[in-house]
Order: sequence, then structure tokens, then C-alpha cells
Amino acid sequence: MNSYGSMGDTLRRSARYCGADVEYAPGYGAHAFRLTVQEGTQQVSDVFHIETESDLNAALNKLLKKATHFD
Repeated sequence: MNSYGSMGDTLRRSARYCGADVEYAPGYGAHAFRLTVQEGTQQVSDVFHIETESDLNAALNKLLKKATHFD
């Protein structure tokens, strides 16, 4: 298993395209990933359960909302 765990190549590329750093977080479950995004000067990170592109989209939206809320 690579550093992206069970996340498929398509999801990994989608996350990177959106500017998110992806790190497999095996301590939280088989489909757990730490996503980190930076919006302006604010950098936020959290662990999400991601199996589908819909899960990834929801996670990225949540992180971007957090990042812009702090500015």
C-alpha cells in the first residue's frame, strides 16, 4: 500500500488538482485520509472518511469553508 492507502488514483489526482495535500491516516480506519488545504494565509487540516468523489468533494468544501471563515 502506498502513502495514499486505499484512495484510488482518480481521487488522489482530484484532491491534488484542488490544491489539497493528501496523507493516508490508517489509525482512523481503512478509508481515512488527512486533507490539508491553504486558502490565503490560513492552512487547515482534518481527517475524513473518503471512499467516493462525493466524499472528497464534501471534505474539501468543509476545509475551504473553515479556511475562509478564519480570515
